[in-house]
Amino acid sequence: SGALRYFKRFPGVGFLPMEGAGQNPFAEVDLLSAAAPCVADWDDDGDLDLIVGDLNGQLHYFERTDEALVKREGAQNPFAFITAYPMTWPRYGPLTPTVADVDGDGDL
Repeated sequence: SGALRYFKRFPGVGFLPMEGAGQNPFAEVDLLSAAAPCVADWDDDGDLDLIVGDLNGQLHYFERTDEALVKREGAQNPFAFITAYPMTWPRYGPLTPTVADVDGDGDL
């Protein structure tokens, strides 16, 4: 499954899984295969977006808008032009995104 699980830390108890749309902010995200998530404020609007790699070498972009994650596709996906297939599956696993401020200017 490509579903993303969410665990919340409770002091004195540890991490517990949060299930369903009311508790898991990623409940609607399922890429039907291994998923490799990365959380970052990609659009620089102050909230965290989700970038997920899959076994097909594709990067999927979910923009956080008004407390919901919206999958952006086609021209709205800034990563649509990136593909690593056939370099990923089956030999190397899912495409795994990582983001960083490589030039130190305060943005990604």
